[in-house]
Amino acid sequence: MQAVFIIFTYWGKCYQIIYMSNRFKLAKEEYKNEDENGRNRLVYAYYGLSIYYAQCLEETFLIMLLVKRINNKEIHSTYTTHELIEMMETSKKTMGNFINEVTQNYKLPEKTIKQLEKTLELRNYLIHNYFKVHISKFSVPNGKLEMIKYFCEFIDNVVQLDDNLNKYYQVYIQRFGITQEQINLALNDLKKL
Repeated sequence: MQAVFIIFTYWGKCYQIIYMSNRFKLAKEEYKNEDENGRNRLVYAYYGLSIYYAQCLEETFLIMLLVKRINNKEIHSTYTTHELIEMMETSKKTMGNFINEVTQNYKLPEKTIKQLEKTLELRNYLIHNYFKVHISKFSVPNGKLEMIKYFCEFIDNVVQLDDNLNKYYQVYIQRFGITQEQINLALNDLKKL
């Protein structure tokens, strides 16, 4: 079965529609069909996707905070909205800071907060330590596949967490009168670019 990936953005949010039963299953098939250099590239490709999805989750935090502020009427004009978006996107805040802000602004269940904290821990590990600790897996049979599996599991967890967080700010999106039809029209416009 071929996988179809469609990635697009809406309000800076990263979305993914995947038609496949299992991300790692597909990666394993790709891996089998590659030579040694191709397998090395796959490790880095899935590592890059892991970091990309972590960044998408950070965008979700920004959206959550933005729509909450707009809903609370902390923003009074389009100009102020643009200023806030610019300020948030150029912020020096870390993912941990955004998690703290989101948990202060939304009533997230303890389970979700723990998932956010674990995801932050894993993301930091990926960025700062993963290859230092696992570099020897490049020379071990199935080591590269183990790394790819780790990255796929991280991605799947981040996508699931992102989907879970979506319901918290969708209420505000609906209050603003933004319909699915409007979102689809905007997406069609983006596809033309």
